[in-house]
Amino acid sequence: MKNVPKVSVCIPVYNAGEYLKPAIASVLAQDYADFELLVVDDYSLECTELILESFSDQRLRFERNTTNLGLPANWNKSIELASGEYVTIFHQDDLMISGNLRRKVNLLDSHPEMGFVYSDIVTIDKSGEITGGHYIPQPESDLVMPGCRVFEMVAATGNPIACPSVIVRASCYEQLGAFDTRYPFATDLEMWLRIAGHYSVGYISKPLIAHRIHNSQEGARFRGTGQDYLDNYRVLRTVFARELSPDCATHARKSFKTLAIQSAAMARWKLRQGQLKKAWRYTLVALKSLLSSLLLQP
Repeated sequence: MKNVPKVSVCIPVYNAGEYLKPAIASVLAQDYADFELLVVDDYSLECTELILESFSDQRLRFERNTTNLGLPANWNKSIELASGEYVTIFHQDDLMISGNLRRKVNLLDSHPEMGFVYSDIVTIDKSGEITGGHYIPQPESDLVMPGCRVFEMVAATGNPIACPSVIVRASCYEQLGAFDTRYPFATDLEMWLRIAGHYSVGYISKPLIAHRIHNSQEGARFRGTGQDYLDNYRVLRTVFARELSPDCATHARKSFKTLAIQSAAMARWKLRQGQLKKAWRYTLVALKSLLSSLLLQP
């Protein structure tokens, strides 16, 4: 009988280039061994197989799509192929810090009511040098919190969760469904709120992921264009249109208000840069978000 791994580490790949090899090496070097590493290539123009030839670890699996599915759909394909009890969608250009899998698996094992666990991160540049910490302030200590606390955090700051730091209980995807492909930038935010509406959430304050920021990554196509905040707005509309517990639903008004404030600030910044089209996009998101907040009960 084939052994079923505890964790499926999924790396959805598209034209990964030089960053994929160190990303894979950081996973294989983890001090927790019961995992499979599934690399799912989304019909890249470059040959991902050549990058994998230097690895002989039996935990490494490779799949290549016959057509390009796009980022959210390839994440879903990765989840479909995963066989572990826990699943993480890890980015092709990030690095796992030692202890990442072990500490998160231990927390999930200890709390069966927990839907997912995430951690603090450090940010690195294209050469791997640390440039800072998490882009949003994080709790100072480890937590097991009610899922509605995530709604509260989103209402205060926007999405506080870095996707590659998340490990999800596979049964959550089975129960609640796959990533929503309508949101190419904010599909992860929609999923975290979807799960948090039904489960508690774990947080580890030690940075366990090095999150690389560079101009050739997928998120750079949206970042700073206005489409990023528009996607967040559309996600909030979807999430708060659902039936939620009162403790979660109470954060709707502030979530839209926070997004309106952030969008207005981005609009002013783009205007100062002379980027009028982008400034107008952020202005529209600010107006839509403000209207949504005003139409909700205080």
